[in-house]
Amino acid sequence: MRTNLSLFLCVACLGCGQLLESPGASFVPRRENVEDTPDAGLPASLTCSDRPPSQSTPPDSVDAELVLFDRSHPYMFRVLEGGHRVELADYTGLSGATLRACALFDPTCSMPVTASSTTDDHGIAHLTVPGAFDGFYQLERNDTPPSEYYPQPPTGETRTTYYVGPINKQSQTAIFSVFQVMVNPERGHLIVGVYDCDDVPLGETEIEIDRDWDVAPYLGIGPTALPTETPNGYRAFVNIAAGETTVVASWRGHVLGTRLVHIRAGHMVLADIRVR
Repeated sequence: MRTNLSLFLCVACLGCGQLLESPGASFVPRRENVEDTPDAGLPASLTCSDRPPSQSTPPDSVDAELVLFDRSHPYMFRVLEGGHRVELADYTGLSGATLRACALFDPTCSMPVTASSTTDDHGIAHLTVPGAFDGFYQLERNDTPPSEYYPQPPTGETRTTYYVGPINKQSQTAIFSVFQVMVNPERGHLIVGVYDCDDVPLGETEIEIDRDWDVAPYLGIGPTALPTETPNGYRAFVNIAAGETTVVASWRGHVLGTRLVHIRAGHMVLADIRVR
């Protein structure tokens, strides 16, 4: 089973069984100083050359477990299995959220890939998606703006877990106030996270998109997510022109990955790019 951590939450790979905790949210390591390798110019943490290869043939289906938690309350991750696996050990689950899996080129999810599933009291929902699923998950909850989550596609395993900390309407208003920008209801918004092979947010990562936007600060890690001028693995794009958008993440001139997303008016998109 592969565990993935989504945007606006933190990934920790410090050691087996270690707990990370902080008031309001968990802080995590960020890959700041990565040594270049002499051959390809990329370290093992960005080539995954020291990891077992993914299965070449995807399974027929994948059990996608989505765990929605309230990032405005304290939460904690436990690092397991030598630092390459994490689990959400203590959190406030978001119950009553409706989730559905959607095909990549069906931006309005008019023909869902799966039936809807509702998160339970622990914020957990399960969706069975095709083994080669490369779409997104649509999220609806009464205190959250319409949201879409674009995770890294499954890597050949039969089960994967995504920990998702969506942004509620109150937090969105506060964040936009910090950005000193007025929300354009005819445009959408995007937050991108870039992670290395250990699922650690990657410093020095530049993130760009191919559509017009009003403001696009890099974000600090933690509960406040204050804007910063330093590329550090997280970037928000506010008031993006609606439509198909390509996200490109690069590190010291090396393109690490791309992700196709759809921006919709009034919607918040969360997208992950993970080196694999």
